Amino acid sequence: QQVARMADQLASTHNSVAVIHFRRRMGYRYALNHAWSVAGGHYLLALNLSGPASARDIPRLLAAADGHAVILGYREPAQRGIGALIAVLIAWRRAPDLRDPGLGLALFRADQRHLLTRHGADQRTHADISAAAQLRGERVAQVAVRSQSRRRSTDARDGIISLGLIIAAGGLWLLRRLRRTL
Repeated sequence: QQVARMADQLASTHNSVAVIHFRRRMGYRYALNHAWSVAGGHYLLALNLSGPASARDIPRLLAAADGHAVILGYREPAQRGIGALIAVLIAWRRAPDLRDPGLGLALFRADQRHLLTRHGADQRTHADISAAAQLRGERVAQVAVRSQSRRRSTDARDGIISLGLIIAAGGLWLLRRLRRTL
């Protein structure tokens, strides 16, 4: 509810902003595809207000828009812990140079809708669009935005989760190795 109120407030203060409400969750990729179908401007802003992205960073993306088909935000300083591990896994296959695919802040030129496929993981949406744009020779930019402050306890929890994932992956690798030798 709080995210919906924030989005509605943004739309009420900016004439060029439209907010689309869905009765139930349809997924990020679906919502972005629908937004592209109703967008009327030169650019489409993808801003996930329920994540770490902030509307305060929109001017930074707009400043880099000239000549670029895709402009993606990334957190500076870089994320740490489980967030960094997830970012690497998301971008690994499609767009390895993408710094922060999970931020939820991007600006797309309106004529680039064909880059968005209907199927795929929501977390990979920006990585997929970025990779498709680069394959077509379109210019892609990444812009540093302010990292949202986080509590230390969250960082500690992320560190513990990351360590647990690494231990689990190492354990699975060791089990497979032992089975081969037996």
